Amino acid sequence: MKLNPVEKIKQVVAENGGVNKFARLLNVNHALVSNWISGRQKVSFSKACLIEISTNHEVLVEDLLPEFKIVITARKKKLTA
Repeated sequence: MKLNPVEKIKQVVAENGGVNKFARLLNVNHALVSNWISGRQKVSFSKACLIEISTNHEVLVEDLLPEFKIVITARKKKLTA
């Protein structure tokens, strides 16, 4: 079952040592990460890209921002064509 964006960010934060450790990994304030996992604030596109890179693509931008899936899929198809 595919997780919704808030569940996915909760999972990745837990798998990466919790709020403080994940915030340090991304070089962001722990309050921002807390806002993401509580659902109070959506992960920005730039932070979603950083998360994808920091997790070695285990978490994709489209996992956190499903509305970008069509754009990202089209770009990937264009790059591999």
